[in-house]
Amino acid sequence: MPSINRLAVRLFRKKPVQASIQTSLGASGAVPDSGFVFVHNLQGASAALDEFSDGSEGGPFKAQLRLLEDATADYLNSTTDTCCELTDWNCDKTTAELTIAAFKCAAAVYKADPKVADGSDSHPILSGLTGIHRKPETDGIRFNELEYVYPSLDGSSKAIGFWTTESEVIDPTDPHFAALVVAVRGTERIVDHIVNANSRPIAAADFLSFHKHQVLAGFADKLSAHSGFLNSAKALSSLVLRHISRLNQEGRIKHVIFTGHSAGGGVAALLYLKFLLEIDPLYENLKFSCFTFGAPPILGADITEIIKKEPSLERNRGLNLAFVNEFDMVCRVDHSYLRSLIDLYRSVYGLNPVMKDEIARKEEKPGVSIMEDTQYVLPPLDFQNTDQEAAVNPTENGLWPLPKAEYHIFGDLVLLRKEHNTCVKPNERPSKELRALSIRAQDFEKVLYCGIRTHSRTYYGDRMESVIQGKFNYKDGWDRSRGGNA
Repeated sequence: MPSINRLAVRLFRKKPVQASIQTSLGASGAVPDSGFVFVHNLQGASAALDEFSDGSEGGPFKAQLRLLEDATADYLNSTTDTCCELTDWNCDKTTAELTIAAFKCAAAVYKADPKVADGSDSHPILSGLTGIHRKPETDGIRFNELEYVYPSLDGSSKAIGFWTTESEVIDPTDPHFAALVVAVRGTERIVDHIVNANSRPIAAADFLSFHKHQVLAGFADKLSAHSGFLNSAKALSSLVLRHISRLNQEGRIKHVIFTGHSAGGGVAALLYLKFLLEIDPLYENLKFSCFTFGAPPILGADITEIIKKEPSLERNRGLNLAFVNEFDMVCRVDHSYLRSLIDLYRSVYGLNPVMKDEIARKEEKPGVSIMEDTQYVLPPLDFQNTDQEAAVNPTENGLWPLPKAEYHIFGDLVLLRKEHNTCVKPNERPSKELRALSIRAQDFEKVLYCGIRTHSRTYYGDRMESVIQGKFNYKDGWDRSRGGNA
């Protein structure tokens, strides 16, 4: 059976400019030539992202990314230490409990379907199953599963799960934990690729009700979003509304938590914005929070701080945290960033960036059109560095030049990384400690990440377990601190 990434590419072969990932990267030892240009094509870029977003190790594109990851080590901005202002994440135990509850639900929506009588995989269309069979588990929090909805067959929306939660160890009436958790699944099946592939920018302000808020009104005609994720959020919003309205009328919830891993986090963030900004009198006593894990950038403007300053949202605004593992490439990916990585890959072989002068070279061939001679030609990138010559030719400062971001992550960024703790007791070996660090969005967009391993749910899950135990930033627990190298 063809791999998921192969099938995803085939879905879009009707497009004349589609270039195959297998053709571009299939031969791991092949030096890329001037035709190495698949990423600017919308479907090609998304298919490339999808191949490594599931966290598995196989695939020719992933093999090339591992080689590329090694090449990034030559540049100072391949780590956050050289270009970012980092501070310890200020997290209390309640925030940690909410975070782990969100992650458990975000991971649960990936769980395999139950087996039917003959042992084969089930599907609701064939078996009539309700889909209620995914139950998160973590100490101290009780989950009640409400519904699991499969992705649409036409790829217009992703899978989604709903749970109510309550705390077993603190006051059961605590408003933080009388919650509905809404978890959106990331890339798992063929239909998920269809959502991710539609990445052109479309207007988002109407869906997000910006016009209802004083500070946000100025963005009403400007804000764009990744169309696949936005359309998925639109398709899911009525289902989410039904659950929120019923549980709120029954007095069963005081808090709504949106969550998701990878692409699921992107859709979850848009749903969070949708309901936070609605200003519905029915929701006046509800808090809305969002926790994403390894989510890609989704919005054409960085509005996280603007949302925090909007006075009309103060009553309903809860936590909005976007967790990113260090080196996780998915958290940086948009078209311009992937383009820049291709230029980096070409530079390893001494080739020039794929720039607009490629068009001029093709036009010199009489009687041969550009489109006949090449599948697609990429326009120049708009670099962060205003000195274009320095931008396309890395200088002695050791920084790989990065383009301006097309899309931005939504949420307060929390960078998760492992560091060696050198301040240990005598006769103890240095150990790796989890650091959870707050990082500004404008700094994060300067880093050169090309890692695929740290995107997996396993990595995020392991680090979330340390967070719930209070074992991060040189602490042995919530009441036990140790020295460390800050």
